[in-house]
Amino acid sequence: MFESSGISAVVFDLDGTLVETEHLKAEAYAALVGKLAGKATPEQAAIELYQSKVGATDLNICDAMIAHFQLESKLDIQPGESPRTALHRARMSLYREQFGTGETLCGLAYSHNIDLARTAHAEDLKIAVATMSYSDEAERVLRALGLSEIVETVIGVNHVQNPKPAPDAFLHAMERLRVTPAETLIIEDSPTGAAAAAASGARWLCVATSFSSSALKSQTALDPKWIVWNPADLQDTVKRRITSAH
Repeated sequence: MFESSGISAVVFDLDGTLVETEHLKAEAYAALVGKLAGKATPEQAAIELYQSKVGATDLNICDAMIAHFQLESKLDIQPGESPRTALHRARMSLYREQFGTGETLCGLAYSHNIDLARTAHAEDLKIAVATMSYSDEAERVLRALGLSEIVETVIGVNHVQNPKPAPDAFLHAMERLRVTPAETLIIEDSPTGAAAAAASGARWLCVATSFSSSALKSQTALDPKWIVWNPADLQDTVKRRITSAH
């Protein structure tokens, strides 16, 4: 697929791209916000808020949750913690225990994007992941998906000063892989991530999901011909993209 294309590396986003963790994270927030509010059921409005912020960092989403649901006084804030860090800690604990288990993650893998990663690796391209999750969580997910052996480097939000939509995560991945933007294809799923990919100077594709589709349909900044709405069109779109001008 990539022969004579000039592409020597593919950098993937993680959440919503290789696996549908976005709705799992949203459900974990809903359960936690509901519990903090003293409700017997999850707070469904937290899912809507998360969906509106898809692609942002976990800490930025925590800020939005705290402000919207007035959670600061309800959090168990440990010495030295900020409210956002306290909420993130609680959400991650709940998420790993009940929502993002290894078995669940395997059942929600996006086979079309994983197949693309495996195809690229089989053709001797370098593979990286650049995500707004923390790198330890990203590595846990990649192990669960059986992808650790093909991913050469993982860039998490903890590795960059400026999160997406800044291009820092992708540029850092390219630096580690020792490739240039002209040699790189980036695969994303959200408007925020695709904007970061475009800003890096690399070629990019945005593969829509049920979770990211509404945000993608409402944005106007991305070139629509590089948004993949149907996974069945992914390979053909990749072939067109890697032979296109920047």
